[in-house]
Amino acid sequence: MNKFAPESIDLIAYRYSALALLNCYVREIAIPNDLLEFIPNKIEKGPAGMLLVKFPQLGKRLSVKVANRSAIGNYIYTSALSIADFNAGSVFELLPWKSLSTLIVEELCLRYQNAKVKQEMLDQIQNSTEFIQQSVARCFDVSAEHYSAYIESESALIYGHSFHPAPKCRQGFSATESLRYSPEFGSAFQLHYFALSPQVQWVANSSELEIQPLVEQMAQVSRHDIPAGWSLVPCHPWQANYLLQHAPIHKSIEEGVVKYLGASGIYFKPTISVRTLYNADFPYFLKCSLSMRITNSVRKNAYYELDAAVKLTNILSPIVVGMKKQFPGFEFVLEPFALSADIPHADENVQADLRSHFGVIFRDAKPFQFSQNIQNVLSATLFGDNHKGESWLEKCFNSLGAIKGTSQGNQVALEWFSLYLSHLVQPLLSAYFEQGVVCEPHLQNVVVKLESGWPVGVILRDLEGTKLIKGMWDQSLLHGMQGKALTSVLHDENKTWQRLNYCLFVNHLGQVIYQICRFGLNEQQLWEMVRKTLERFSTSVNSKLLNSEPVNSELVERRIGGLLKGDALIAKANLITRFFQHADSDASYVLLPNPLVISVEEVMEYA
Repeated sequence: MNKFAPESIDLIAYRYSALALLNCYVREIAIPNDLLEFIPNKIEKGPAGMLLVKFPQLGKRLSVKVANRSAIGNYIYTSALSIADFNAGSVFELLPWKSLSTLIVEELCLRYQNAKVKQEMLDQIQNSTEFIQQSVARCFDVSAEHYSAYIESESALIYGHSFHPAPKCRQGFSATESLRYSPEFGSAFQLHYFALSPQVQWVANSSELEIQPLVEQMAQVSRHDIPAGWSLVPCHPWQANYLLQHAPIHKSIEEGVVKYLGASGIYFKPTISVRTLYNADFPYFLKCSLSMRITNSVRKNAYYELDAAVKLTNILSPIVVGMKKQFPGFEFVLEPFALSADIPHADENVQADLRSHFGVIFRDAKPFQFSQNIQNVLSATLFGDNHKGESWLEKCFNSLGAIKGTSQGNQVALEWFSLYLSHLVQPLLSAYFEQGVVCEPHLQNVVVKLESGWPVGVILRDLEGTKLIKGMWDQSLLHGMQGKALTSVLHDENKTWQRLNYCLFVNHLGQVIYQICRFGLNEQQLWEMVRKTLERFSTSVNSKLLNSEPVNSELVERRIGGLLKGDALIAKANLITRFFQHADSDASYVLLPNPLVISVEEVMEYA
């Protein structure tokens, strides 16, 4: 988040955890309920000042210095925290970083009249903090200063989502398992395999390529080791142990229709999602099920998501080919295979649930492997901090400035951001308004292509977050998708716009702008660049209409025109969602002031 003087690893972890929690409270509670006050610093140059954050249920107010004004709550905090009562004469006293979690959780318990979740939330926050402590300690041990390979960028996101109350919560893992299976520790491991008889195996395939030879290759077993007609399904090691605790699976093994083969084959490394695994020499990522809660969700592949991913691959393949031609540098990776098991000796609901626990999705990895002079970097890492509290992006800009032989760092940052906007925003809006395809470009779903430090494209991943807009798709084109698979993919436009509004503008661009502001630029100047990008898109829509090209101009005017006229931005409320223990699919959202239409002076009204 911010650069501070060197201090103990424990304090680094508690500070980052506290500031992520403060971010959540400011964005989800304080801004919508007018609980912020910004006092500009009239002595120092620039927009620096003091932010007062109110906790009305507790009768407390928090004071912290900030280096910027932000309409959407992306503050650059530059001091320790101080706390005082509401009373005019009360004196501010230092608030330890580790005490902020109790303050915020108690305020929420009083606000929503629910104290039952207090200890569980505090435990999750503490679990996340302890994991960050371990990650930071490892980084100092191995002197992690850079990432030369794509997979290293997946391991360098040590602080996680900066607007989540427990971004690194790993409560399903023991301490030993956290070290063994988490990307932050550079781990690699073999998968476990189950052999399935023909009556048990389940497979979905979007291509003519046979998946079983690939699975046998990764498992490093021969056909002689598997009964004729049987197939293999890979499993995350933790998940294999979880599955073996289920009675229907025990019975299937005893009856000889399922065989547990244990660990074998090539080694995979976890990506930042923990359950999605990568081997630089294997052509697919494996998105495994992990039946444990990581941040907001239990990370198993729901049985209908297995079917939906493969059918979406069929539907989107020609669209993806067309978009790559239209937008050089843009990649959207598909998921052509899914494997699972239909375990007998269980009723229909239990069988569907076990299919989810067994499920594994194969995602195309080739765009990450054959990139010539391109460096692929996870966007969440590029727009985050290293273990010393330094911005990766600022280091990138400094290097580019040195190469160009210029001291005009601000100019480099503006050129870089302009390029990035062209590669990210235009393809996403085109997919939405011309194709009826909704991507979910939050920071952990996007990989940035860099050439000599400059953005030359983006890779989007994870079909779980990809939706189709109801009313823009002929049902006959959905290739037999039915039931929950269809309802998980086909969404009302209001709901899809909510996700794109949040993921693109608040989660993604808001974080990029935050990091560039740390380089010394003004937030409003950067939002103005976003505004001009949207204006250019609207102009291009008018040109396409003149050429009779398919585009939903009415929807463009309602959504993009609405933003340009001042419609609110939308933010996912991770703190509120976690407090009420809602599934991620039922997450709460809050409305934020729109920085596309307000001036720097007007931002004061929101802070």
